[in-house]
Amino acid sequence: MTLAENAAAGSIVAGLFCTDADADATNNALTYSITAGNAEGKFEVSTAGFVTIATGQSLDYETTTSYQLEVSVSDVSGTAVTAEVAVAVTGVNEFPPTFTSTSYSANLNENQAMGTIVTAVAAIDSDSGDDGTISYNITSGNDLSHFILDSSSGIISTAAVLDRETTASYTLVVTADDGGGTLDTATVVITVNDLNDNGPVCPTFYSVLVSDDALADSIIQTVTCTDADISPNNAMSYSIVTGNTNSDFSIDSTGDVRVENTLDDAVTEFYTLEVWVTDGTQFTTVTYVYVQVQDASTTGLTFIPSNTYSFSVAENSAVGTAVGTVYAGVAGGQIAFSASPVVSTEAPVTFEISTATEHNGAQATTLFQISNTSSGAITVLFPPDRETDDAIQFVVIARSAGPPAVSAEATIFVDVTDVNDNAPVFVNSFYSGECGTTSDFGQAIVTISATDADEGTSGTVTYGESAEYPELFELDTSTGNIRLVIDQTLSTGTAYLMTMTGTDGGSPALSSQTQVRIDAYTPSTTLVDIELAMTEDEFWTKKDAFLAEVTTILRTQYATARAGLAYITRKDVSVITTTRRRLLTTQGEVVARVYGVRNDNADTAAGINNVKEFFTDAEMLSTIQGSGLTISDSITVQDYDDGTTTTTWIQYPASIALVVLSCVFFVLLVALAVALVLWCRRKRNKGKISKKDSVKEKPEKQQRWSSPLITAVPANNATKQPPPKRKADVVYIDRTEFDGEAVDEKTGREYYYNTKTGQRKWKDGGLGNSTAVVLAAGRFKAPRSTSSKYA
Repeated sequence: MTLAENAAAGSIVAGLFCTDADADATNNALTYSITAGNAEGKFEVSTAGFVTIATGQSLDYETTTSYQLEVSVSDVSGTAVTAEVAVAVTGVNEFPPTFTSTSYSANLNENQAMGTIVTAVAAIDSDSGDDGTISYNITSGNDLSHFILDSSSGIISTAAVLDRETTASYTLVVTADDGGGTLDTATVVITVNDLNDNGPVCPTFYSVLVSDDALADSIIQTVTCTDADISPNNAMSYSIVTGNTNSDFSIDSTGDVRVENTLDDAVTEFYTLEVWVTDGTQFTTVTYVYVQVQDASTTGLTFIPSNTYSFSVAENSAVGTAVGTVYAGVAGGQIAFSASPVVSTEAPVTFEISTATEHNGAQATTLFQISNTSSGAITVLFPPDRETDDAIQFVVIARSAGPPAVSAEATIFVDVTDVNDNAPVFVNSFYSGECGTTSDFGQAIVTISATDADEGTSGTVTYGESAEYPELFELDTSTGNIRLVIDQTLSTGTAYLMTMTGTDGGSPALSSQTQVRIDAYTPSTTLVDIELAMTEDEFWTKKDAFLAEVTTILRTQYATARAGLAYITRKDVSVITTTRRRLLTTQGEVVARVYGVRNDNADTAAGINNVKEFFTDAEMLSTIQGSGLTISDSITVQDYDDGTTTTTWIQYPASIALVVLSCVFFVLLVALAVALVLWCRRKRNKGKISKKDSVKEKPEKQQRWSSPLITAVPANNATKQPPPKRKADVVYIDRTEFDGEAVDEKTGREYYYNTKTGQRKWKDGGLGNSTAVVLAAGRFKAPRSTSSKYA
C-alpha cells in the first residue's frame, strides 16, 4: 500500500477480511493484532480488521520510507493466522528552500574575461528526493545581462567584460525554488574594483594673452583635466615638455601655469607649451598652452590665438549644440581673458555676432548665438541644413568698455557636416519602356535614376530588385539599367508593372520607390531596320537626335507618337582598294532596330490601365521611307531582319562590279591562253617531228587537263628544260583560280592572285624543287569559305 507522509492519524492503510467456519458467534469471533513491524507504534488495527495510522501518530518520509507489518488474526480457541501488509511512504514537499545567508557580497576587478566566477549562493531544503532539489535564478538587478547564475550549482559568473566607469556595483536578487510553490530570496552585492584603464582627458589647447610686465609667480592659465578612474588611479601630474623657452613658465601639481621670469615680447612673443598630463605610468595625454606676450605699453583687444576661427557642426543639430568658443584679451598693464581672467579687470571682454550685412549677419544671427556674452561660446540657435548651406562665414565682435573703449573682429568659418537626412529622389515617379518578347542583346529596356542631396556614402544610391517579376527582368543595382533575363520570353501585349527602390548608403539608410511599366511586342511585326552610315560610337552620340528625328516623322501621323530603340547591330561594308589590289573593309554601318508607339496614353501613372499601341512594321516603313532622315549621309529603311538571313559581299554594288570586271578579265585571259597554245603548236609542227612521235603525242592531247598556260622558269638557275610532255612530269598547284600575277612592292617577289577574293600565292613558294610548273586553265575554283587568308 502507498501512503503520503502527511496522511492524518486514522487514515486507513489496509483492510483485512477474515472468516471463521464455526457457527456459534462466540466461537467465530475474531481478534486482530499487529505482531511485527510496528516498533514505533505508527499503526493500529481495529476489531473490524482495518489497519490505520495510530491516533496521535504521523509518518515522516525523511525518517522512514516503508514499513512491513505482520497482522495476526485469532479466535477464542487461540488458533491464529497471519498476513503481511507492506506500506510505502511517499514524500511531500513540506519544507521550503532556505538560503544559507540573506545577503552575499563579492568584489571583482573590471575588465575580467567573460566567464570569470564571481561568487556562489547556496540554499538548503529538508525534503528528500526531487522535493529537495533546488533551482536558482536571478530575478532582478541583471538588466544588462552582465551575469549568469548556474541554476543547479548557484555559481554566479560574468557574461560580459565589466567596466567600473560605466557601472561601479550591481545588486542582484536571486531566488531558490524547489518546485513546491514556496521561494526564498537573497541579495548579492557585487562591487567592481577599479583599474587604471583610463587616461586623463584634457582640452586640445589653451590660448593665453599675457602682458610683458606680468609679475613672477602670476598664474596665467590652469590646465584642467579629468580622469574617469578613481583614486589612486586618477591622480595626475603635469609637466611642460617642450616650448618653454628659457624656462619662462612652470606648471605645478594642480595644473596652474605660472610666470617664472621677466617676459619680453621683443625677445619671445609666442610660446607653444607642450604639457604632458600623466596618471602614473599607465597613460599620458598631451595638451598645448599657446602664450602670446604683448607689450604693456600697447592698449588693445586681441583675439587669441588669431582673428580667424574654423569650426564644424552637424546639420540638424539641436538648439544649444556647441559650435566653438572664441577668446580675446586686453593687454596693457593688466591681463584679461574672456572665460577666466587671471586678474579681474574693470572692463571685461564681451562678445557678439555682427549683424552687419557685409558680415552675413542676417544668416549668422538666424542660425547661431552667443547666449553668454562674456564666454565667447557660439551655439546653435536654429538647426542648420547642409543641403542649403554647407559652409557659413560670419564675424564675431569682441568689445571692452575701457577706458579707452576698444573692440576687435574675428572671422568665423563654420563647416556644416552632412547627416543622412535626405532619401533618394527618383528623376521620374513613373517609368515606361518597351521590350521585344525575346531579346538576348543586353540592351537596357528602361534606366531608372535617382539622386540624393546628401554627400559621400549617404548620397550614393543603390537600386533594389523588383519583387514582381524577378525571373523575367534583372536590375543593375549600380546603374539602374533594367534588362530582360537571357532566354526568357515575354507575352505579346502584356504590360509588366514593377516597383523599384532606391536606397542610400547612410546610417540609417533611407529609401524611396518608383513604378516601372514594360510592354512587350512581337519584334517581327513591330520593328524596322534603319541602316545608317556611321560607326557605333557615332551612333551613341547621336542616338537621342536620331530618335527625336524619327519621332518627328511619326508625329505626322499621330500627334503624341514616339520612336523607340530596341537595339543596334553593326554591319561591316566591304570595298575594294586599288593600290594593293586586295579586298579590304574600310567602313561600318549601324543597323538601328526601331519601333514606334502611337501615343503617350500609357506613359504615365494615370494611364497605367491603358493599352499601349504600337505601330506595325508596315506602318513604320510607309511612314519613314522617303521621309528625308538627315541624321546620316546614307540611310536605308527596310524590313526587320531577325538574323535568319545574311547579306553577303556579292550583294553590294561594288562587289558586283568587281565580279563583272573579273569575268571580262578571265575571258581575255582564256583567249590569250588559246592563242598561246595555237602559236606553240604551230612552232612545234615546223620542227623535225617523226610520225611515230606524233602518234605518241595523241594520248597527250586526250589527257584530262587542258594545255599549259604558263611555263615557269627553271628553279635555282637550272638548265632550261623543254615543256613537259607526259602527265607524270607536270606538277599542279592548288585549284584556287589564280587568274592574275603581279610583283610585291615590298619584297620584289612575284605572286599569283585571285581577282575576285584578293587571295594570292608566291610563285616560288610551296612547290619544292620542281623545275616546271604548269597552270591548267579552266580547272581552278574559288574557295567556298566566306573569309580569305592572305599569303
